[in-house]
Amino acid sequence: MTVAARAIEGVLVALERYEGENPIALCVGTPCFDPPRELLDALARAAARPHFGYAPNQGTPAVREAIAALHASAGESIPPDRIFVTHGAKLAVLAILATSLERGDEVVLPTPAYPPYLAIPELFGARAVPVERQGPAFAFDAVAIESAITERTRMIVVSSPCNPTGATLTESEAERLVALCRRRGIRLLSDEAYEAFRFDDGSVASPHAFDPDGNVVIRVRSVSKTYGLCGWRTGWVTADAKTIANLTRFQASNVNPPNTLMQAALEAAPAVPGSFHDAARDAIRTRIDAILDALADTQIRCTNPAGGFYIMANIRDTMKRTGHDSAAAFCIDLARTEGVALWPGEDYLAPCHVRISAASLSAPSVATKVAKRIRQFLREPN
Repeated sequence: MTVAARAIEGVLVALERYEGENPIALCVGTPCFDPPRELLDALARAAARPHFGYAPNQGTPAVREAIAALHASAGESIPPDRIFVTHGAKLAVLAILATSLERGDEVVLPTPAYPPYLAIPELFGARAVPVERQGPAFAFDAVAIESAITERTRMIVVSSPCNPTGATLTESEAERLVALCRRRGIRLLSDEAYEAFRFDDGSVASPHAFDPDGNVVIRVRSVSKTYGLCGWRTGWVTADAKTIANLTRFQASNVNPPNTLMQAALEAAPAVPGSFHDAARDAIRTRIDAILDALADTQIRCTNPAGGFYIMANIRDTMKRTGHDSAAAFCIDLARTEGVALWPGEDYLAPCHVRISAASLSAPSVATKVAKRIRQFLREPN
């Protein structure tokens, strides 16, 4: 099997060839905040314990109880036996699609979308059916989503807040999506890796609010963004008992469960104070605002996100000025000549757009340096 190259690969190569000082990579969503001390201390304690065996395939009972407590603190009743722990949100999505799809099946996917949602169905002979979000805010279009459903559709996949756009489901949108899936007899995969980073009080954390029994919604969560622990590769799924059993069998047969140290550390998650997420969210929002302000008077048209780590920017007019025929070509030249790396929209089915990772900004003040280099690239006055 040949794996298609991603547009970002050319950008990273170009950044390596940048001959100036202090390259600025705003492509990968690496958190700008430190992890909570509660989890780091728990990891150290776990490492000192003499336990080196495999974990249970569904996840240890203790970590599933801790995750259930996290949901309980948000007013949700999720029993530990309806929780599945795995190697991060991406593998959770792979496991869900692997156990849900057969050859010829379809997954309806609002776009722009996280690239694995597009690639994973192909592994199983299925395909993603893109449905373009509407307007500069990338709003969900329930009518267009329903019109894309066929007899082969098995699932709708959404992320909220969305990677890459920051679009976040409103209460009415979430309720309508759940009702649509229930009426059409399909599942809704809700990727909530960025749920702790919602800036709009009018949004809800999860479609689960309208499907408390988990018969429609399969929900994915992760420690990567929530706690600033991308390298720990730990996430979880909440769903109905049958789905959890299928995911557990898939993990047992194909990849084995996550390592016991990460699971033991996550047992301390309920002890992390709410002030941690308040500060982390403020750090991201401050960086987003700094980038929006710095780029406001350029030809790059940025969307103010309702959540998440990223800014999705329209560069259609900018590309006309620079003569680039793709966002990838634009990003490659920007990285090579000015040392600023942005993620091309082609990887998200968003031509003429770029994704800017505000989370990767070392400090809000660096946004002015980014804008200065972009103006130099566009030959605009500073």
